[in-house]
Parts: sequence; structure tokens; C-alpha cells
Amino acid sequence: MLFLGAGASAPFGIPTMQKLTEDVSRLLKDKGFEDEYRSIVSALTRFNLTPDFEGIFVVLNAWTDPRRTIHELGPFAAVMANELNKAKGRARIKPKKGFRKLILEIKKLLVQKCRNPNMSAGVQTYDKLFEMLATAGDVLVRLNQRTGLQTGNFIQVPGGPRLRTQDIFTLNYDLVIERYFAERGIGDNLYTGFTPRGMEFVYRPEAYTYASGKTNLIKLHGSIDQFFRKDTIEKAVAPPEASYYTKEVLGEMMIYPVQEKYVTRNPYFQLYSLLRHWLATDVLCIIIGYSFRDEAVNNAFIDGLSSNANLKMIYVSPNASRDILNLGNAGRKIHCMDRNFGEDEILGELKNAIENWLP
Repeated sequence: MLFLGAGASAPFGIPTMQKLTEDVSRLLKDKGFEDEYRSIVSALTRFNLTPDFEGIFVVLNAWTDPRRTIHELGPFAAVMANELNKAKGRARIKPKKGFRKLILEIKKLLVQKCRNPNMSAGVQTYDKLFEMLATAGDVLVRLNQRTGLQTGNFIQVPGGPRLRTQDIFTLNYDLVIERYFAERGIGDNLYTGFTPRGMEFVYRPEAYTYASGKTNLIKLHGSIDQFFRKDTIEKAVAPPEASYYTKEVLGEMMIYPVQEKYVTRNPYFQLYSLLRHWLATDVLCIIIGYSFRDEAVNNAFIDGLSSNANLKMIYVSPNASRDILNLGNAGRKIHCMDRNFGEDEILGELKNAIENWLP
């Protein structure tokens, strides 16, 4: 399986988490929320939490309905909020004015940054990656009840190379993977969690199937083409144009919360259950461009390494050796490659790491 963070999309013109955070900070200042921005960053930094785009977005969402957020985060959050009220003369907890509109502006910014990746570079890079995986030797990718070994799912690109794709988990909101499969003419080999219902595509994450013969794409943090609609989640039939993102559509656009608490609720529970199932079953996980700052994901990796003795992980990121420290002692079991995804040398090193079963 592949696990993709922001660094996996950076070579294709999608901003890294750091760059996206800088853009959001400028947006808050331009909209007159500089004091609020400084307060959020100060509080997150003080308690050793990362003041990145997702952290800031979570806080803004929480302030639009603070009482509900306190209830969802649990007893300690309620006690802390009560103590804060005492310090302010029992000030009433209320939504911050203007934050709902600000959230829409942030979503609009996210769309602008993620809507038009450099797919020429994307196709070339993923061609090379998937082709390398197809020729990596007799590497055991997944246990198979019939043969004992399985080397992955092979796809012949029309007029192109023979590829071997892996099931893909990603934290990214962009459409690089979906567009790669579409542009390569192998869209039928990708399952995104959505199935057609009339003129709509409706979310059915329960239909993901391990060893299905297709590549499963599982987006843990949402996507710019996924929306809450009525009693379900829908997906745009085709990548929508900029004019598609009206105020109403932006309001429905899905950006999943990142707190561990939310993982107990669907659809988050289903998605993280899939991640845990894959980690408990697969024997190879290639991690690209993730910084190990999401506690729910980190805990899944830690438990996977603990429970699955066959699981090997290879981590590719420019600061891999540093970022892996966020995983504690479990990080010692992961082979780190301090490289930018997309570098020419990386595929040879990655192939060598796979074939030699590092670490």
C-alpha cells in the first residue's frame, strides 16, 4: 500500500502544508483576523501542537459552534472551558463573529491551490513509480490464500507501460491520483469509495474491498470534490470548474476533522478502520511526504507495526529522519529515505530498499 501526505503532491504544483499554512495566515490577516490568528498560533505552539493549516481550520470550525465542540471533545475540555469562563467573569461561550464566512474563504483558497495540478509531471512520476513497483522483483506485497504470495495488481496502460498499482491512502485534498488514472485511460481500475446512483455518485466506503483487483483510493481528510448532500456524501462527476464552487457548494465541501475523537464517528470511523485493516494485513507500506503529525494516523501506524510482524515500512520525505521522531520508538522500525518525491534517484533507491526488505 501507499500512504501519501502533502509532500507527495508538491512536485505537481500543489502547495505543501507549510505553504498552504502561509497562504491561510495571509488570508486571515487580509480579512482583519490577525489578532485571532496570532492567538490561535500562540495557543497551539504553547501546547506543542502544530499551528498548520489543518490545526487552524479545526480551531475556526470549533469557534463557529463552541458548545458542540466542547461536548464532542469530552469532559476535560468542558472543565477547561468552565475554568476559562471563571477567569473572564463567567463570560458566555459564543461563536466568533465572521468565522463562518472565513471558513468559506479558506475552502475557496484550498480549491484554488489544489484544482489545477501539473498533470504532465504527475503522469510521468506515477508512471515511473508504478512501473518500478511492477518490476521490483519477487517482493511479497500481500499475502494470498491461494498461492501464499501475491505481487500486486498489474494494469496494462493502453499504448504505455505495464504498471503495478498499490492501494492508496492519502491525507491530500487534491485530485492528482484520480486524474492520473483518468488520463492514463485506466479509470475503471480505481475505486474512490463512490458508486453511481442515477446521475449522482454516492459514498459507500463499506464497498472498499481488500485485494479487490482494483486500486482503492481512500482519502482520510476529505477532498475538494466531495460534498455533504442531504443524507449522504456525493462526489462531483467530473473535476468541477472554478465557477462550480458557489457559496453553498463551498459550505458543503468536506474537510474532515483531525482530532482523534472524531475517528469514532462515520465516515471517519469506516475510513480509519480500513487503514488499520490494511496495516494489519499488508506486508509493505510506502509512506511519501507525510510528517507524522496526525495522532489518529500515528496510532494506526504504531498499532500496525506492533500487531503485524510481517509489516515493513519505507518512508520517503525530505525530512524523514527528523519527522519520524514524532512516532516515538515505533519509528525505529521504519526505513527512512531523506528525499523529495519526484527526484530521479529516488526510484532506484526505493527499488533497492524494497528488494532487500529494509529495514
